[in-house]
Amino acid sequence: MSSAITVVAGGAGLDRLLAHVATPGTAVIAPRSVVPGAFVPGATMVAADVESRTPGCSCCAVRLDLIAAVERAVLRRERPGHVVVAVDLDEPAAADVVTVVYTLLSDPDLARLVRLDGVVVAVDPVALATRRAVGLPVLRRAEIEALAVADRVLVGRADALTPHVAHDVDALLHAVAPYAYVLAPARVPVGRADLFGIDAWHGVPHHHQPSTVRSSLGLELPDTVVLRHQGALDPDAADLFFDRLVTGNAPRILRFQGVVVGRGSVGRTCCHGVRSYAMSHPAAEDGDPGPDNLVVVTGWGLDVDELVDDFREATA
Repeated sequence: MSSAITVVAGGAGLDRLLAHVATPGTAVIAPRSVVPGAFVPGATMVAADVESRTPGCSCCAVRLDLIAAVERAVLRRERPGHVVVAVDLDEPAAADVVTVVYTLLSDPDLARLVRLDGVVVAVDPVALATRRAVGLPVLRRAEIEALAVADRVLVGRADALTPHVAHDVDALLHAVAPYAYVLAPARVPVGRADLFGIDAWHGVPHHHQPSTVRSSLGLELPDTVVLRHQGALDPDAADLFFDRLVTGNAPRILRFQGVVVGRGSVGRTCCHGVRSYAMSHPAAEDGDPGPDNLVVVTGWGLDVDELVDDFREATA
């Protein structure tokens, strides 16, 4: 049986966040910038070692250090029920959450050992508000990409903000994180079950429409396209749609996820992918058939009209 694996990303205070998940039965893999000890007992420390499966291709980059570390964590006598991979967003060499997710999903050995449960990103709203107040970019590129693929956004120190600033930060996070629930422990208690065991990368994607606040942020943000159709798809046209989606946009895709049903099929199919990686499996495995057809795609500089037209071809 595979172990669940969660990617936890954040900046300052990441060690304290990990302290809440380093429970018995959980293996923690963390960057060397996080000091092991009281906060992260028994953590495996790693230094980013990135290599591309295809030389010169950024969409095929993998973290070799994580492949080795996760294998060691899982293939031990007392196999952990959950593995947490920490990403320090303040550490340039290790801040690429999308490469971490791509590595965990696309490596064939890891795919047999672990199942991606979700991506949790911790943010400091005081730091965001301060950057905005002094005219600095509110979010760095690594933070934007992490939030763009996140399933949970954990907001620390929310009680230190005025209501007006808290509203602005909340709007910002909803604009940048299309798949995520935004949680603020200072306002509403957050338990382990809110962050782990969520199985967010399989089945119907949780998503919301991008907020109109995007235009006022002064930030370059990824596009998110929500494609829907009631009724069965033409199987051949649907296959061509996904082929074009991945081959034509691989360097730009941060995440896609969906549930579709083909004409003549007895069941729906779940799919998800990152960059050049894509997979599918019967929706019945997740116990949730979802809507007839829903595909959500997030990436940099997507041709939205082209994606809509391609998906419409599959529905004809």
